Amino acid sequence: MIRVLIIFIFCIPFLGCSNEYLDKKGIVIESHVVPGPRGFGFTDVAQISFENEGNLDTITIRHTGIRLNAGDSVLISLNVKKPRSSKLKQIAFRQNGSEAYIPIEPTKEKLYQYYVIDQKPLFKGATYYMENDSLVPVFLKKELLKIQREISGRMAIYLIIDEQGKAFVEEILMADDTTESNLRDIVESMPLFEPGKHKGEKVKVSYLVEIK
Repeated sequence: MIRVLIIFIFCIPFLGCSNEYLDKKGIVIESHVVPGPRGFGFTDVAQISFENEGNLDTITIRHTGIRLNAGDSVLISLNVKKPRSSKLKQIAFRQNGSEAYIPIEPTKEKLYQYYVIDQKPLFKGATYYMENDSLVPVFLKKELLKIQREISGRMAIYLIIDEQGKAFVEEILMADDTTESNLRDIVESMPLFEPGKHKGEKVKVSYLVEIK
């Protein structure tokens, strides 16, 4: 009897520590990028509004592997006790008045996020993946200045690097129309990367580059 009582007493605190998650449908108010952990790379951040117990609430969620835009309809898994640990569960892009739900399951997606794969792609001249963060922006800026006189402000460009190491433009942020067009031409003819690998296989990777 004493042993059973002791076990029961020690179990009680842990019952209160379990996280409770609730599925909530929300709308993306704003989406942008911020520096990743310890300043390495970038992370997408989305501010989402949702209904919570009859009131309109907002939450900011860090996420990777999928692009969000203002007005997108999403499903979040809300951590009741630790809201900052809430996660995106599904995304629904509005198309012709209907909603097509896309599950967010990075392990099943064909496009992998740069910082989660085992072996990152390497740009020409790089021996370690962290060198990409200096070599790629320098290359793009140098080539860009050959075409136009100046570059105004900072820009961010999402590259998709395929299984052969070929880079493609997924999206360009904070660039004027002329600069965006020139960047697309530059990426189209830029040198091949050494392809990224995950679990021993070559994979398609999404990589975010900042040009200052």
